[in-house]
Amino acid sequence: MRTRPVARLVVGAVLVTSVVACTGPDGSEPRVAGTVDVATPSVTASPSQPDAGDGPAPDAGDEGAAPGDLPTAAPVELTEVADFGTGVTAEIQQVEAIQAEGRGPGELSGPALAFRIAVTNGSGAPVDVDAVTVNVADATGAPGAPLAGPPAEPLTGSVEPGASAVGTYVFLVPDDARDRVRLEVSYSTDASVVAFAGDPDAASRRS
Repeated sequence: MRTRPVARLVVGAVLVTSVVACTGPDGSEPRVAGTVDVATPSVTASPSQPDAGDGPAPDAGDEGAAPGDLPTAAPVELTEVADFGTGVTAEIQQVEAIQAEGRGPGELSGPALAFRIAVTNGSGAPVDVDAVTVNVADATGAPGAPLAGPPAEPLTGSVEPGASAVGTYVFLVPDDARDRVRLEVSYSTDASVVAFAGDPDAASRRS
């Protein structure tokens, strides 16, 4: 019995069927029966990303510290000496309660505290005190408004090694919020901020 020719005939019929073109009912372009359109996905090139190991990460320590970011030393009593850690020290020679009169733009008059502050240069080089900054907070934590009128006399110039300079800073501080105050002093972005805290009435005259 010879079956091989029949098998060839069937295969040939299948092949012919697979390539018969048919026309859609709407007269559209003929399509090949048995075929399927496959949409080719669009590929969007993404920008190349640098490899994590291509270069070192930026060092946060490369930027200089802003004045507000300076470290602040633990506060000492108003009658003690504060050390900036650079050979320079500060001390409050006197705290005086006064009735201040506002002189500068926007300044108000009222009860105030005048702080006489001495800066001593124990380092081996002159110290510029033109940039000395003093801030005060009252017992509630509210900042005292600085006054430019008398007896205010800020530090200026430079202090030679082994010498001291004295300046007076005045701040409005309410009578009912001065049982404990905090005073901070800064003179350089290369030194810590020093702080004093305590009852102004306990500060003794040193001059």
